Amino acid sequence: MSRSSSTLGQLWWQWLPTSLGSSLLVLEIPVVAAAVARSESPDRALAALGIAVAVIVVVNGPALALAPLVVTLDGRYARRSIHRYAMAVGIAATVVIAVLGLYRPALAALFSLDEATSRDAGAALLALAPASVVVASRRYLHGRFIAFGATGGIGVATGVRLVASATFAWCTAPFVASGAAWGAAALTLGAGAEAATLALRLRGVRAVEDHMADAPAAGLGVISAAHLPMAAARMLNMIPQLITTIGIAHAATSLASLAAWPVVYGLLSLFTGPMGDYETVGAAALRRNPADPVPRMLGALLVGVITVAYGFVLFTPLHSLYLHNFSQLTGEPLQLALIWSVATLLIPAGWVVRGYLRAGALAGGRPRILAYGVGVHLAGLVSVLVATVMAGLPGLACAALAVLGGVLAETVGLALSDRRHRVGDVRAGRTQADVA
Repeated sequence: MSRSSSTLGQLWWQWLPTSLGSSLLVLEIPVVAAAVARSESPDRALAALGIAVAVIVVVNGPALALAPLVVTLDGRYARRSIHRYAMAVGIAATVVIAVLGLYRPALAALFSLDEATSRDAGAALLALAPASVVVASRRYLHGRFIAFGATGGIGVATGVRLVASATFAWCTAPFVASGAAWGAAALTLGAGAEAATLALRLRGVRAVEDHMADAPAAGLGVISAAHLPMAAARMLNMIPQLITTIGIAHAATSLASLAAWPVVYGLLSLFTGPMGDYETVGAAALRRNPADPVPRMLGALLVGVITVAYGFVLFTPLHSLYLHNFSQLTGEPLQLALIWSVATLLIPAGWVVRGYLRAGALAGGRPRILAYGVGVHLAGLVSVLVATVMAGLPGLACAALAVLGGVLAETVGLALSDRRHRVGDVRAGRTQADVA
């Protein structure tokens, strides 16, 4: 293994392009939500759309994990077998989403909804149901591009997606009684536009796949065995959004909080989304040289930059401009968002610290620690959520504090695990020295 260290500039420029791509993608929900908020029943529409999105990100977890599966199995099995499996995953998710959308009493009971909001949430889920097949297709195509080493087309397709979803949402949602279903349809359309663009661009790189034509076929069971751990990890990462939404629904001022939460979470995602790739860049550098200080230096830089930038938004007129002027929150949802979104200030910094600890675990060949971290995260999130709901805090406050609690719990858990690992290495080294 090479012991060469990176420079801060090199690591910065490895991280920045991927972070910009992530930032571009997380813009979609706030832009669509802003259009939905301009319909005739904005609070109900935002609440219904937020519930539908919280459900679908969990159900689509296995489909979102298809890209690493494709990369892992590329060349081992025939691509038609992997593609057939990907479509089966997408169809299964579509059926689950459609059933949930049609069986509205289950929605009403799970999220404590009135009849009108339950109806809108069901309609939004039905509009999102076809997106599950599209998501499976686009993630399969993402994996193909990554396996080819030709990822430039992914950025172009993301741009097409944003234009398609934003155009449809703003041309329809503001002119209807409740824009939840139209906003959900915009997300489906955007995903479809991205998948179509990826499929068209894939034709330009298909010449390199001829040498894989003789790969053996594989059944769904063989591929699903490889997919299951990846899908489980993805679903665990997505489930906090659903848990917080359920908690909000059973807390005080639930409808106003459900309306405000997608807007507040969308703003938070603009700052946390780009941080997700820091752990990948850091892991690559630490694999080259475990003693490399540059990943830690980049992490410290990102903590300072992201906290100052997010704080600037939260404590200046930009906060009100985003929540009121752009997202069209008014009345109680606006007041809750203005007060309690401040509780999310340290979450992006926590993501960076957690990312550094994850990078160290990945580089050190300890990927099981990540599952432990997710478990601690969920335990912390649920504990804070239950405590704040029982304390009678507004639903938005419960969700914001629960997300913060989950991130802090995982960070502390990973730090303690890393410390135990280092102490174990030191003791093992001393034992070997004594034996020598």
